[in-house]
Amino acid sequence: MPFIFTPFYETIFPCSWLKLVATRTRNCPRKELNVQIPILDRRRDGLKEGLNYREEIVQRLKALKAGTVLDAGTGAGTMTQALTIGLDLKIVSIDINKRVFTQVSGKVEKKRVDFLACDFAHLPFRENVFVGVVCDLVISTSKEWKPSRIYAEFKRTLRPRSSLFITDYYPERSSTTKEALLASKTSNLYKKVMKAKGTMPKKSVPPRSTDKQLRKAGFATVEIRKIKANEPQEWKRRVFEEYDRNMKVEISNLDDLKLQTDYMKRLEELKSKIGSNGRINWAWGVNYLVQATK
Repeated sequence: MPFIFTPFYETIFPCSWLKLVATRTRNCPRKELNVQIPILDRRRDGLKEGLNYREEIVQRLKALKAGTVLDAGTGAGTMTQALTIGLDLKIVSIDINKRVFTQVSGKVEKKRVDFLACDFAHLPFRENVFVGVVCDLVISTSKEWKPSRIYAEFKRTLRPRSSLFITDYYPERSSTTKEALLASKTSNLYKKVMKAKGTMPKKSVPPRSTDKQLRKAGFATVEIRKIKANEPQEWKRRVFEEYDRNMKVEISNLDDLKLQTDYMKRLEELKSKIGSNGRINWAWGVNYLVQATK
């Protein structure tokens, strides 16, 4: 999908063409951290019970009356939709894969969103142009994630006192609910299958590591909270069916027939537990939120 310039872009691009040029940023001194990760308190934070996590981020951005928000990681477009529906602001949605834009552009109000394919580590925007940056479920799904470079770019393009919101999934070591436990087990099964194939699985990034990298990039404050994704059953069913299909393909491609049988059995056991009682009992998806302020 070709990118078409609009007058709007003249205010945020450093030139009249897209030239991805590395921008030098100062390395901030490393700070000693003592980070606790509290549970999101919706009542204290002025958020409604039962909100989907995307709606929670929209609520945090509601106070902004003007400006542009960067949606870093278009993907399937669910966050892009939430931002355009919930905010009366201009949205710039970026992804390294321009093919996703064709599908997503049909789900949103086209006048409200501009799509651009670019490298997150070399953003082609002026400094201090965005009133907010949202990076939803990108860290753990990207094999080429360069945190120090990317966070420095997010900070450079944010306006002073504006915030970067990062959401992602990290397997819980001590799961407190059945859904969280089953999500951890599906994550572990995926990693074992990838290891058996001789393929490096995508890394799960601990929230504390993200905190450290953001502070190193120079953000003034970093707040991390555990959250519940509150995804609807329809979403859980669709995503788990996709997981199930992909895992069956990966397991079937293993050379070791004994491992094939073992992993396929484990997958079926997980499937029976996750899909019991006619519901999808699975807390896959976002389980922590980071808000870093410039």
